[in-house]
Amino acid sequence: MIGRVFKGEAFRRLSMQALLLLGVAVLISGTAMFLYDLSLPYIGFEIAGSVGVGAIDPEGPAAAAGLRMDDRLVEIRGGESPADAYLHPQQESLQLTVLRDGQEVVLDVSLVPSPPRVVVNKIGYYLMALAYWAIAMTVLAFKPRDLVSQLFVLVALLGTFGIVVWRMADIGAFWANMAMPAIVLAIGPIFVHYHTVFPERSGFRHTKTLLAGLYGASLLLLLLSTSSDLVYLYRHLHNLGAGPPSFATVIKLYFCACLIIGLAVLTRTYHESRSDTGRQQIALILLGTGLAAAPLMSFILLPQILHTPYVVPSWISLLMLMFIPLSYVYAMYRHNLMRMDRIVNRSVVYFLLSLSLVGVYFALSLAVQWLMPETFSGRAIVISVVPILVLVFLLEPLKKKIAALVDRIWYGGWYEHDELVHRVSSELKNALDSQTVADLLVEDVAGTMRFKEAALLLPRSNNGDRFQARRSRGFEATMPVSADG
Repeated sequence: MIGRVFKGEAFRRLSMQALLLLGVAVLISGTAMFLYDLSLPYIGFEIAGSVGVGAIDPEGPAAAAGLRMDDRLVEIRGGESPADAYLHPQQESLQLTVLRDGQEVVLDVSLVPSPPRVVVNKIGYYLMALAYWAIAMTVLAFKPRDLVSQLFVLVALLGTFGIVVWRMADIGAFWANMAMPAIVLAIGPIFVHYHTVFPERSGFRHTKTLLAGLYGASLLLLLLSTSSDLVYLYRHLHNLGAGPPSFATVIKLYFCACLIIGLAVLTRTYHESRSDTGRQQIALILLGTGLAAAPLMSFILLPQILHTPYVVPSWISLLMLMFIPLSYVYAMYRHNLMRMDRIVNRSVVYFLLSLSLVGVYFALSLAVQWLMPETFSGRAIVISVVPILVLVFLLEPLKKKIAALVDRIWYGGWYEHDELVHRVSSELKNALDSQTVADLLVEDVAGTMRFKEAALLLPRSNNGDRFQARRSRGFEATMPVSADG
């Protein structure tokens, strides 16, 4: 038994050291990619998905070359071989082949140095990755040998590395396009594994079989994807024509399946847990996931579907994904962070309020642009006043509803204590007997604040050593109490 415990401690110590080395490696490689990214020229558009155009700078090189929002990318040629990124330092031109109205069109783009605002956007993108890294290393510092914390740190570090590699994949680096499937395939089963131990260890049958199957599927897909990429590179280097089919779609579907399975395990734990703390932790996680997904869907996925420009830089929407790891950290260590509870609670309220206002504003603006395209450009300022006036009237009712929703998740709905105190104070002032006071405090206040049990001791008649005990479930009894209480 002692040997088994020792082996367990030794394994956790080794895994902690491995995570620390991984964190250092991610920081060094991310810094190198950041410096390399800053040295790249400016192309003037963002890629949406694999072949779409997410945003075009109207004053950038791509717009000057004639690129349009509804163009579909066929090929980007900037390197000498398929293994090269299509952007590299000191590059002067780039050739785009796009599909427009069913025909292929070739565009020659003259590249320019990155303007200051683009540099700021790049810095913001890597600051997001740095924030993920900081969250992971903070958790590792506080709980270095805890299995739940180690799984969380591993997912967070892989996510950090995925963010910076994603940027390299966007500029066509072949090694990054090979690394991204490996990162995604690693995160998927670890995400499921994590939810089998947090917030409670899941006891459903065949847990080990499920995890073994997911890890095995990830390994198989990784081997197939890597082999396909290497064959593709070999055939293009030797001009042998098209290579084998890509596994990118299969990997995306598999990753989505892992996310669904992980959330299903989380939901199952919520319904079967006997712990109020565990259910509240899950509610906080789901809230954080919703907060992270809303900007992503509103400002990236929706514009891609509608083929409209991004209304905000993509890195800002991706930055909101930080709510996911932050919600997990807050759920895991909330008992140590209660002093921050009110700040976090109200920050969530105002974030949701701001997101709602921004969403309504852009929805109204896009609707006016669609209904009156000839009027929109000439009266942009006048039109912008309309949604602002609407939002002014919606602000207070919307704030109350959002606050009530967040309070229900955080505390069961009783956190708006100002209104409760005001109402109870008024009723206590008008109370004429102890029975009314008892009913008000035990039934009303305790019920509103979701207390499981509440007791109120009141003197019974004029007998100083006999008290009446009342509970929220209607239990009444007398009990002797000494003179000193």
